[in-house]
This record gives sequence, C-alpha cells and structure tokens, in this order.
Amino acid sequence: MRQRLMLLFFVIIGLIIEAHSASYIPSSEDNTLYIGSDMYISTNDSIGHLNGTLILDGNSQLVNQGKFVAKGSNIVFSPTSTITGAGTLRLNGSGNQTIDANGIAIGCNLEISNSSNVTLETLSSGSSPSSNNDLQISNLLYLKYGKLITGYNKVVFQNGASYSGASNSSHIKGWCEKIGNTAFTFPVGDGSTLRTASIAAPTQNTDVFSCQYYHINPNDSSYLVSQKDASLTYISECEYWILNRTSGTSNVKVTLSWDDAYLCGINNLSNLVAAKWNGLKWNDLGNGGTTIATGGGAISSASNISSFSPFTLAMNNGTQPLPVELTSFSAKRINNLVALNWQTASEFNNDYFQIEKSKDALHWDAIGKISSLGNSTQLRQYQFNDSFPIQGINYYRLKQVDLDGSYTYSNVCNAIFDAQRGITWTAYPNPAGALLSIELSQLTEAINYRITDLFGRVVINGKLNSLKSTIDIHSIASGTYFLEVDTENSQVLKLLKQ
Repeated sequence: MRQRLMLLFFVIIGLIIEAHSASYIPSSEDNTLYIGSDMYISTNDSIGHLNGTLILDGNSQLVNQGKFVAKGSNIVFSPTSTITGAGTLRLNGSGNQTIDANGIAIGCNLEISNSSNVTLETLSSGSSPSSNNDLQISNLLYLKYGKLITGYNKVVFQNGASYSGASNSSHIKGWCEKIGNTAFTFPVGDGSTLRTASIAAPTQNTDVFSCQYYHINPNDSSYLVSQKDASLTYISECEYWILNRTSGTSNVKVTLSWDDAYLCGINNLSNLVAAKWNGLKWNDLGNGGTTIATGGGAISSASNISSFSPFTLAMNNGTQPLPVELTSFSAKRINNLVALNWQTASEFNNDYFQIEKSKDALHWDAIGKISSLGNSTQLRQYQFNDSFPIQGINYYRLKQVDLDGSYTYSNVCNAIFDAQRGITWTAYPNPAGALLSIELSQLTEAINYRITDLFGRVVINGKLNSLKSTIDIHSIASGTYFLEVDTENSQVLKLLKQ
C-alpha cells in the first residue's frame, strides 16, 4: 500500500529531493517508477531506483544537480521531457539495461557503469542509423565500464559535448555521431576492443560526422581488397570503419587506430597507410603521421579528406602518388571567348584548380575555380571559358590546390586576339622543351615567325604553312626568348625554354 501511495505522489505532484543523504526508492508493485511532473535533486544529494522500469513522462523535467543512480532494467524518456543539471545520471544495473531515449538531450552527466551493458531500444531496422531513438549527449558521457550498444540508433554528441573513460571494457558498439567544429575521436569498437577513428576540427559548428566500426573482412561488404591503387600492396582483411560527413562541407584529416591483435597481415609498420574505398577501389591516403603506443597506435591520412566512405588500414610500396598528373593544358579562341581545356591522368587528394590570367606573364589574377572530380587514376577532362579576353596576348595558368592547402602551378598557355586581321594564334607548351607547337585560327597564306633572344637577335625563324606547326627548338639554350608571328598588329609572346 505504501508503495502505491508513493507512486501516486510521483504522478500527481512530482518529486523534490532535498535530503542530504543517499536514498533508494524501491519498485512499486508493477515495478515502475513513474515521474510525471518535475523532479529536483539537490547538489551533493543522491537518489536511486533499485529495479524495474524508470519512466520520465509527459512534459516532466528532471533537474539533476546531484546523483541519480538507475539500477532498473528499463529506462524510458518522453520526447517532451527534459533532463538538465550538473549532476550525474548513473546507469548501474546488474543486468542489461535498455534505454528508450526518444532522442531527448541528456543535459547532466551520463555514466555507464554496467558490466552487462546498456542498449538503446531498437525502434527500426536497416543498415543505416535512425534518429527516432537516438541518445543525445549535451554534457559529458563517462564510459566507466560496460558497452553502450546502439543497435540501429546512435549516440549523438551535440556541439560542446564530450566523453571520458573509453576503453576495451567500455565503449560504443554501433553508431556514434559528432556535431560541431572541434576535433573528435569516436569511442567505437566491436564490443571487445576499442577501435577509435578520429577527425580533425571541422570549420563549422553545424558540421556532422558519424562513425561505426566493423570487425569483419571488407570483402564481406563488397569493398574488395583486390581492387586498390597501384601504390597499395595490401588491404586489411579483418576490419574497416564507416566514417561519413552527414552534414556540412568541411574537409578534415582522418586518423585510424591500429592494434597489434587486429593487424591481419599488415607486417610492415613503416609502410602503414590509411586507405579509403571510393566506390570502385581502395585509394591510398598516405601516412600523415603515426603514433605508437603499447600494443597499437594511430595513423593519419596525409591530407584532408573531401569525400567520405569506408576507411581501413593498408600497406603501400613506400611511394606516394603525385597529387595531379596533368597531361595537357591549352587555350583556344572561339569567337569572342577563350576556351581553356586540361586533362589529368590521375588525381590524389586534389581539392580544386584555380584558373589564373595575366597580360604580361608576370602579374596574375584569379578568374575562376573548378573543383576536383575526386581521386582517380582515369583520364579526367576539365574546361573553363574566359568570356572577357583582352586585346593582345592572354596568358593562362592553373594553380592546382591540394586538400591540405599546398599547391603547384601548371605550364603557361596563351591565346592572342588580333583586332585588325582577326587571326589568333597560340603556342605551347610554355615553358617548352625540344618542340614548340604553334596553332593559327585561320590561314590563307604562309605566315612568317621568329624567335629572338633578350638582345633582339633572331635564333630561329621560318614560315607557318599549316594551321598547326611544330618547331624543333632543342638547339637553343635554356632561357627567356620572344616569339613573334607576323599578323597585322603583331603580338610578341614571352617564351621560356627549359
């Protein structure tokens, strides 16, 4: 009878705890502690629920400034209730405890202290995490012992939230999500071993990344270890991480942990690299730094990552692919614009191309930007149109920018606008090696050309008899020269000989 009266008291007016010592509330006859209004736990005070079901229902509010120890087997939070305070909610059952979280944010500290584990109630099924029963952490998650098992839901660390105490004996088995612009290590594992993955700090506090660890052969998920970059010699055959950028645009470095017991054939740590599946094969992400600890360590990608997918550990042959292998770059006048075209044979961690223009090949201005089409070892075609060319020579070059911000420049190409005669010409490559090509927009008769040195002396001259001519310049010394083609209002091109 007393227990029923106690339960009714909770339902009608809620509970205010002001005692200055620990107290435990026994289960009612139906094994339910029902909190239907407001509950306040003062600083330095504690309360505990021994067994059965704990329900925080309706628009009730739990303000926990002290300690609330829940030993019951099932915890249910209403989606319209709130939990705040600087205290601790400790899940300390003797058997598996289930949380029906309904996606509300736990504003006080949450401590997992259950060796029999804590499981999020599964309300849906599928291969991706759902949001209908997520456990939202807005303060501190203390992983003391026991696993936090998400099922098809996920543990979400809101912006500013954190955790402590992750270990082999206490970590998240399943999906973990991080919101915000701080670096974060996902405390994920397979239920027996902690196998973290980390991201560097995103740029926006609204960026969202999610991660889950899989202790299985990537082949079992159709991420074939036989399909890989030529630089990779071996792909781990026992584990991978799904690490996704689910919202935002930040590019970040990725760090994967490694464990001596999970290396699965990786026998040379000096060639250890991170690898990412791009949908068709594993890409070599290089080694941006290795941390070695007792029994394991961690390795980072060499550059920031712009596209996310499965990640795992791998070995390479000790060489790193070039960021971009540019096979051609040309400029061609088409009516009143200049069409710039370039082709890459391979790209690795390339972020974008910046198109730059000059009228004297000395002072350059950015006129456009084209994003990379992604890591590839296949031919890729790019194009950009300059709709505002100047009269005379228009010089162009590409600034290729890596994900880590480093960059290189391409050779220079040009297009010439001759206002009087309408004949335009271009010469490439520039700098040139043994051969120089000159292309004319039109040709009715042979046109003279000459190459002079810095003193005005002619070193090579001749006639252009076709729309495209190739000139052998291997005999002239390396240095700076000038190329002139005899069109009306003739223009002079600064030419560099390698």
